[in-house]
Amino acid sequence: MFYFLLLLFTATGFLILLKLPFVKRSGIPVSEMGIFFLLRIISGIILGWITLNFYPGGNDYWGLNEQGINEHHFLVHDPVGFFKDLFHSNYGNYSGLFGAVGTYWNDLKNILLGKFLAFCNILTNGNYYLNSVIWNTLGMLGSVAYYRGWLILHPQSKKAAKLAAFLIPSTIYFSSGIHKDLIIFTLLGIFFFCMVNLGERTRRKYIGFLVLSGLLIFLIRNYLSVVLIPLGILYIIIKRRKLNPGWVYGSSVFLVILLLLLLPLSGPKFSIFRIIAERQEDFSELKAGGSAIHKPKLSAKPAVFLETLPSALKDGFLEPLVWNQPVSIMGFSIEWMIIWVLFIFFLIRWKNTVSGSDPTLLIFSWLLCFTLFLITGFIVNNLAAIVRYRSIFLPLLTFPLLNNLNLQKHIKL
Repeated sequence: MFYFLLLLFTATGFLILLKLPFVKRSGIPVSEMGIFFLLRIISGIILGWITLNFYPGGNDYWGLNEQGINEHHFLVHDPVGFFKDLFHSNYGNYSGLFGAVGTYWNDLKNILLGKFLAFCNILTNGNYYLNSVIWNTLGMLGSVAYYRGWLILHPQSKKAAKLAAFLIPSTIYFSSGIHKDLIIFTLLGIFFFCMVNLGERTRRKYIGFLVLSGLLIFLIRNYLSVVLIPLGILYIIIKRRKLNPGWVYGSSVFLVILLLLLLPLSGPKFSIFRIIAERQEDFSELKAGGSAIHKPKLSAKPAVFLETLPSALKDGFLEPLVWNQPVSIMGFSIEWMIIWVLFIFFLIRWKNTVSGSDPTLLIFSWLLCFTLFLITGFIVNNLAAIVRYRSIFLPLLTFPLLNNLNLQKHIKL
């Protein structure tokens, strides 16, 4: 019976996707869309099976699914309390906006996802794999959004766009589980699509979806929104007013760095260095797992960040090294090495590649990735977690690299 339901949910999810105007307008053939969708479904099943059988005591995927079952019972027996629970803090306060553990804001993302699962469980009765099909149907919308967004500015780059949006192994794998990564991937793709559209023309629906996706990203992974939203607004301003992206983004980065350095001197409570240091400490209290790495301890002093910058750059941009990592993530480290090779090739052909790329989109994508990878390098003390956090943003990083290969001439896809 389970296998019949799995096939039924998969077929239904695919048919729903094909009926959506947003997906139809992508122009992707039904056969290709079917392959991309099945890859996601299979990846979600594999991820669920691996985490159940090899990480049974402490994986977030099945824990969140169990929370969804509890939330479903809550919904059935106390619908009013189910919704009021969104605004209740178990800590007696609503501080710690950027904390990693033990705050209302950190719990909120799991509460939101658990309550979404409660509605899924009306159909699935709490079955992880059936829920995974529903979630991955949503995940496909993120991939389609990336694909359509890139084609607005690079209409001749369909092959590079398909590879970056649908076929990056670590992105498929880590964004196919019942976890916030899948939701963030989808919301980020929608934000990106709306941003690119608003850079070309103003339409109310794009403004609405941009605001909604930005708000949901803030509620689920707030530090991402702090970087993403300002960069996205700058992108729209640059494109609409036809400004020099290098000057605008460069001067903005300089002013932000200057402000972050000067703010602590005036004695305010807000300090980005203190927030990152506290988040690193919160991460150190979590179970590190089998791929733990040593992290130099941070403090709120900018000088300490400067001293630990080489270590953060190494962890955020080079790890996991192929010759120095657990076998369980070897494939992902090989993937990362290939991306570095593509990046070096991009630099070698700099003049030709930049002239063929939209500079505003390129700077937005890579500045976002650089900032988030650097923050990850400062905070995260686990190689597998570094790979997982980084995987969500690989489409933005790799599209220019793949586009540089002129795939339209060399492969059939």
